[in-house]
Amino acid sequence: MINAELPILIFNYRLTNEGLKGAREFLDDLENGRAGLQKTSIKEDWMKSQKAWLTYSFIDEISKDQGEQLKLIEGIVILLKETLAMNPQNLEA
Repeated sequence: MINAELPILIFNYRLTNEGLKGAREFLDDLENGRAGLQKTSIKEDWMKSQKAWLTYSFIDEISKDQGEQLKLIEGIVILLKETLAMNPQNLEA
């Protein structure tokens, strides 16, 4: 259970203390096996959904250009579709 919750705790800590950049770096490190945690302890659909959520939540910080924001939103939709394909139970009624 600790292996499953530790990445979530670290992600939330990094988001709170380091903002978008720290949280995104942690997700990238976790995905690439550089976070010092077992990649199997966290589901890939969780990582993709967190990346989509981060991008959406900080879209104004990432870019002020509306055209660029539209491209980011298109990327978010792709991530969410991939997440849903991995785990259809992620869809809430």
